[in-house]
Formats: sequence, C-alpha cells, structure tokens
Amino acid sequence: MSLHNKKTYFFVLIVASFIPFAHAQGQESLYNKGVEELKRGSTKKAISIFEEIHAQGYESAELYNNLGTSYMQENKIGLAVLNYETAIILKTNNPQILENSTAVKNKVKKSSQNMQDDVITFFLKSLLFTFTIDEFAIVGINLLVFGLCLMTLYLRIKNFRIKQVGFGFLFISIFALTAACLQYYFRININRAVVIAPKLIVKNAPSFNAKTILTLNEGETVKLQDNFDGWYKVSWAKNKNGWVKESSLKKIILL
Repeated sequence: MSLHNKKTYFFVLIVASFIPFAHAQGQESLYNKGVEELKRGSTKKAISIFEEIHAQGYESAELYNNLGTSYMQENKIGLAVLNYETAIILKTNNPQILENSTAVKNKVKKSSQNMQDDVITFFLKSLLFTFTIDEFAIVGINLLVFGLCLMTLYLRIKNFRIKQVGFGFLFISIFALTAACLQYYFRININRAVVIAPKLIVKNAPSFNAKTILTLNEGETVKLQDNFDGWYKVSWAKNKNGWVKESSLKKIILL
C-alpha cells in the first residue's frame, strides 16, 4: 500500500468512526426540537418529530413518554397509553412516567379488569431493563475478557487475590450476558396490545357473524394469545378471551 493510499485509508477510517457519533448528535438535536414544540403546545409537530426519530430506529423511555404526552394532549388516548406502557417497560420505576401513565389511564372507560404482570415477572423486568441489551453485552464481554486474563495470570504467579478478582469478573460477566439474553427474549415476546379504536367488539370466534362477548374501549390493554386471518385472540381477564380485528389494536413493540 502506497503512502498516499495509507493516508486515504486512515482518513476514511477516522471519518467513518465519527459517523455514528454525528448521527446520534443529530438525533439528540431533533429530539430537543420536539421537546420544545411540545412545550409550546405544538403537539402535532412534536408527534411528527418524535415519530420520525422512532422510525429511524431510536428508542428510549423519554422518547415514548413524550410521545405519550403529545398523544394525550391530542386526546388520542389509545396511542398515549401505548407509548406510556412502552416507556414503563424501559424504565419501570420512573415516577414521572408512572404519573403520566396513571393520568391517562384515568381517562379510559374500563369495561374489564386488565391483566397485569405478577410480582416476580414485574421485579425481573425491572432488573433486566436497568440497562440496554448493548450495555449489558459490552459489560459482559469486557469483564469476560478481563476475567480470563486474570485467571491466566493467576496460573503463572499463583496470587490468590488475582484469582478472587478474576472469578468475580467472570461471575458478573455471566450475569450481564444472561441479562442481555433474557431482555432480548422479553423484547420479542411482549404479548400485550392496546385498543386504539373508540370501541372494540369482542367476538367468540374470528368472524363478524360470531356472537358478541364484550365491548372494549379505547386505551384498554389486552394480552394476545393467537391470530388468524386478520383476527387476534385476546384475553382481558383470567379465563376471559375472545376474538377482535387486528386493525383495532396496536401491539406493544420494542425495537
């Protein structure tokens, strides 16, 4: 490789390394613009900006929280609940998000008792979403490497303290990598959805001609059990289930 080519190669490498950082800075600037629009009461503009950021593959509890607030001010209760519920998954114990979620749920006309996670599942999700998958993975891999290096060093110099630290790093790395895997599992297996239609007719079979069981209201949450030909089988309470049209629901999805 010539000197000129080497310089070109390193220049491209340096520029490429700044691209993700610059992109993130651009998203932060756009996000701040959305927050300012929301503060000014320009909720439609705020929604447009926040949805644009989300469409580009970015998510955070703060982004979903602001989307929820924007939709609530537009009186789109279903979409507000959807975004607050998503924000709560990412930051389970955030007081502001919980307060906003409670406020919008008080506006929901409940026709059923929504199902909630049990205590163990709630605690596990709170723990697993303390950090992102990437953060858990980075910590886990780095500590795994450090731990293996320390154990290799211990075999050479037989220092008990080094052995203890090495085992500690390995233990934490296993925990972090396991947490990353479990969080990924939870992300792809969220089986809840929010009613976004003003009224949602629940049938006892996936057909318009089937018997009506119940009418759900906008903003109520259900658990998804099955789907067939444009219909979802949902449950809204223990041992209570029926079929609804897919188009009337929005599934809670994390990127």
